[in-house]
Amino acid sequence: MEIKKVNFMHLSIIFMAIYIFFWDFKYVNSRYVLLLSVVLALYNIMINKSKLLFNKINSFFLVIILYNMISLFYTSNFYDGVRFILVLVVTNILIFAMTEDDRCVSFAVKVLVFFSFLQVIALFMQYAFPEKITQISRLLLKYEAFYNNKVLLSYGYYCGINQDNLMSGLYCALLGSFLFVSFLTDDNKIKKIFYMIGTAICIAAIFATQKRGILISFAVAMAATLFVMLRNKRKALLRLIFTIFIFGAIFIYIMKFTPYGQQMMMRFTMEENLFSGRDIIYRKLYSHFSENYILGHGVGSVYSVAEAGAHNIYLHILYENGIVGLILYSLLFSYAFYLTVGMICTRDFDVKTKRLLYYSVYTQALFLVYGMSGNPLYDNYVLFVYAISISIPLAVKRRETSYVEEKNFCDELVGTRRENHT
Repeated sequence: MEIKKVNFMHLSIIFMAIYIFFWDFKYVNSRYVLLLSVVLALYNIMINKSKLLFNKINSFFLVIILYNMISLFYTSNFYDGVRFILVLVVTNILIFAMTEDDRCVSFAVKVLVFFSFLQVIALFMQYAFPEKITQISRLLLKYEAFYNNKVLLSYGYYCGINQDNLMSGLYCALLGSFLFVSFLTDDNKIKKIFYMIGTAICIAAIFATQKRGILISFAVAMAATLFVMLRNKRKALLRLIFTIFIFGAIFIYIMKFTPYGQQMMMRFTMEENLFSGRDIIYRKLYSHFSENYILGHGVGSVYSVAEAGAHNIYLHILYENGIVGLILYSLLFSYAFYLTVGMICTRDFDVKTKRLLYYSVYTQALFLVYGMSGNPLYDNYVLFVYAISISIPLAVKRRETSYVEEKNFCDELVGTRRENHT
């Protein structure tokens, strides 16, 4: 019976992954797919309510949701505000449901890695056979998504079978993150070589997307993960130095000797507007910021000033939710990250659990760093990836707590029987 209960959450995760990876496909109704994922997650909560616990991350989300709901009374963009609040509610439900069992988050990571692998293949296929992949994209993608894909390809920005290079860059980073943490945690030398080559291919794929924000975030997240590992294993310093040297060499080789690497470097050094127009958006938002800097202008209000969003989640939060809102979100981000790092540094887990926790550190860092130049909090498919990431330490903690409770119960039972026997 328990297996059947877990499978409902597995189905929910599959539909959520379909939304994350294929929401721009012609034959995917993203709203219905997401609704089905939420319904399955709610059903899982109903049949497992005795095993589920409301945790601090759920509490942070609930406070943020309530705060945003209050801001609807003074926002200039009620519709977008309501839509974002609904997305936060969905995210909180998914996190709550996934923390029932660490098998759920393990399955979620496998699904993310599998679909990311398919997307990386599609990107290199586009590089090798652009005309063939363009024909496939025309058949699969919605018209606007296909048009955007074709325009970006004309600039040399490879998207695979996706709407834009942000999506492709993110999927390459998700696969690269998993392969990199597998390289760090696996002791088998043959597997290490395989993981190293796979990570190098993913780095090359990120270069091919020409998404600078993702590339920088991926590199910083890699450094953050190595730093966490150094804190956890101080004796592994030489191995970490070797890792930095190897992957530093891979980055330099791609930048120097591949056409897409050279194009990326030219965009860093020769492009007239390095910020791609973000500085104009920042100035617009800053000019209105002082009108209400404590409580903000209300959820959704950024889109009244900048149609494409702030391209910086921290500035976006500050404008819409003020200093109070920025503190609330910062508490959520900080708690989730430090919970994960704390578990790695204070407990000894098996290889699979370590890999999950390091993957959580990597993807959280990726989200937080990319938030300085993009809209990951406000792009639904990226936010749901972050939801999976922060569910990992919660699910592992839940498993450990259950194990301790069960052990204490067994010890008490054995003690009682001994007393009765004597």
